[in-house]
Amino acid sequence: PNGVINITGDSPTSHVERLSVRNATFVATAENVQQFFNVQYAERITIDNIHCIGGRRVAQYTNTINVYTLNIVHDTFYVSSNQYVSFLLDESSGGVSGISGNASIRFYNCISAFNSTTGDSSQFIIYNSNDIRDVYITECECSAASTAIRINTVSAAEAVWNIFIKGYIADRCNRCLYVTNAGRSQITVDGCYFNTTDIKTITFLTI
Repeated sequence: PNGVINITGDSPTSHVERLSVRNATFVATAENVQQFFNVQYAERITIDNIHCIGGRRVAQYTNTINVYTLNIVHDTFYVSSNQYVSFLLDESSGGVSGISGNASIRFYNCISAFNSTTGDSSQFIIYNSNDIRDVYITECECSAASTAIRINTVSAAEAVWNIFIKGYIADRCNRCLYVTNAGRSQITVDGCYFNTTDIKTITFLTI
């Protein structure tokens, strides 16, 4: 339940490097499969061309550097009220020196469908730090999420740096971009299509 593929180094100073996982289909035959990838203490990792059927998460990233995730389809499949998050970026401290959590994480052409879920759902959650930075989300798409992209720092008015969201499609989502506690921030949203079922297309709180 904790990860079909674990890409994990030994410690903040001992990373696993230069790995790729490509061209696979993962099917979760039970809903208690929490995630397909667990990535921690890792760098220069590529995850490409993966079809995920079921699974509460595609991947969780903690203390990682230079990870490229592209061409991922997450079909949530189950009729469920549980929480579903395709990509969970835990930005808590403990990475290499000078980096609070993750750095240089890029997503390209990732698609998530939450049409069968009734609980809290997001394609991206970026959270759990007061120093969130360097996330690139390009040409990705989700449908029927509670919140398509959620970004929140631990404390109020803390920095979020270099978050670039380009060519993003959020279709029939309650909230498309939801940012909390992120003061003094640099979040760029460019060329996106947001189709919301609520009035809260883009929400910034405590900035």
